[in-house]
Amino acid sequence: MASVFSVRVGGVLPYRVTVVLVLLLFISPVVHARSQDELFSQAKTSFKTIQYNAAIEAYQAAIEADPKSDTAIRSEFEIARTYYYLMNMDTCISLYEAFAAAHPAHSLAARAQKWIGDAHLFAGRTADAEAAYGKVVSQYQDDPIVPETLYELARIHLRKGLRDKAIDELNVILQGYPDAAIIPQVQATLEKAKAKAASAK
Repeated sequence: MASVFSVRVGGVLPYRVTVVLVLLLFISPVVHARSQDELFSQAKTSFKTIQYNAAIEAYQAAIEADPKSDTAIRSEFEIARTYYYLMNMDTCISLYEAFAAAHPAHSLAARAQKWIGDAHLFAGRTADAEAAYGKVVSQYQDDPIVPETLYELARIHLRKGLRDKAIDELNVILQGYPDAAIIPQVQATLEKAKAKAASAK
């Protein structure tokens, strides 16, 4: 029996075959996208249930399903974050640095830079964490993650005894980001810092 793709009428594909090909052309990307979304959802579920290696595998599969999609980019971000929870800070940092370099204008770029700081801080590399947080503040001033990043910088400076610098940073958060979710913590930390400053005089 001849294949449908080999049957031609006057050198032109029959109407029925043409319709099938057109439908496949439009349906295939939809199925592909749904498959990638399912993989991404599966990865998120694995992450939430602390199955981190399974999450990484599913995120990687989502990337391979459509490497140029936004879901693939978000999967890259999530793989790096998962390595943080696996306590593999060096891999986490390397992946986030690659992410920030490859996608500097993406909405997750600032958060990637913030995670770099978090991973350095967790690993005890305070100077590297401070530098990473500084990049968030200087390069992504309008990103919602900035108040939280400034707060981390203030806490580092308080631990280093740089109380005045920390107080300035806390005030910047209060004045520049009054609606930030972290405001209650900022206010409490600022009050303690001012109290210590007053008692030291």
